[in-house]
Amino acid sequence: EAEETARQAISIDPSDGDQGVGDRMRAYAVLADIRDARGDAAEAEVLRGAVRAIRQSERADRFYSAGLHKRAVVMYRESLNHFADAYCIQSRLAVQMASMGRHEEAEAHYRKAYELMPDSFGRVESHCFGCEGAFDGERAQGIAEKVFEKLARETPDKPQVHYLLGYLRDNQGKAGEAVRHYERAVELDPDYLNAWVEIAGAAERTRVSVDLRETAVLNILRLDPLRRYSQANISSFRNLKKLWLALASAADKRIEPPQALYRLTASAKAMEAKKKDTEVEYVRMDAWGYPLGTWDNPATAILSNGYIQAARELLQNGRMGW
Repeated sequence: EAEETARQAISIDPSDGDQGVGDRMRAYAVLADIRDARGDAAEAEVLRGAVRAIRQSERADRFYSAGLHKRAVVMYRESLNHFADAYCIQSRLAVQMASMGRHEEAEAHYRKAYELMPDSFGRVESHCFGCEGAFDGERAQGIAEKVFEKLARETPDKPQVHYLLGYLRDNQGKAGEAVRHYERAVELDPDYLNAWVEIAGAAERTRVSVDLRETAVLNILRLDPLRRYSQANISSFRNLKKLWLALASAADKRIEPPQALYRLTASAKAMEAKKKDTEVEYVRMDAWGYPLGTWDNPATAILSNGYIQAARELLQNGRMGW
């Protein structure tokens, strides 16, 4: 049961890129211990190699940030000895060699990174630190285009390939074409959260049908009810009944906070003193900038809908005799 859960976690987000230094790839470390306990030392070593590669690349990131570029490149290359199929390390090397003017070497790493990406991306994908520029520039985009189009011909039913093609088109400024690739990704995998997020976001940059945009919002609420990885824009959602039901379903999955917490006495005193000095009212916010509790139930969440706000304004104006 533990192995099944660890593998499921890895399949959802294989690169684990939104975790901080020292926290990424924990599921691989746990799975390695499980495989070891079940007598598969070979797979356990592969999994541990992946973790070692990431830890060493994280250390190399610090050297690169300090301006010790040549030493960092050597460390990145050494980390690949532990796990050569780490797309994020290949991508780091490509981006950083390109910035150093070593374009031929960069191209080889770009190509390898793009070839590895479909198997390294899950339904919740996040580029790890140092990989953000993996699609910047015509040279990189040209390589990506050749690799992804080849993969699309060879594995047409792999949703990650279509997602990556969409991501590339977005970086090329072709938002309309990107949406078509994202649509294909969710046709192949209706639970592909990041593809739904990209479809919803594309509505701000290009023409997206209202039905598709609202379908994307409903799926975001279904797949990420606690809003840990995404934010559904409900401001222009037309069908308020559907929206209400989706918000109610998401609210049912909300985790109740504990009633009591360990009190940090000194910190509490400092906060109280700060409040008295500044006379500022503190409002606890969630990760998306909303006051905590705003989305706890459909009634409070739906108040941010543009149609509701317009209706409220009309009612208020009516009371004032306008």
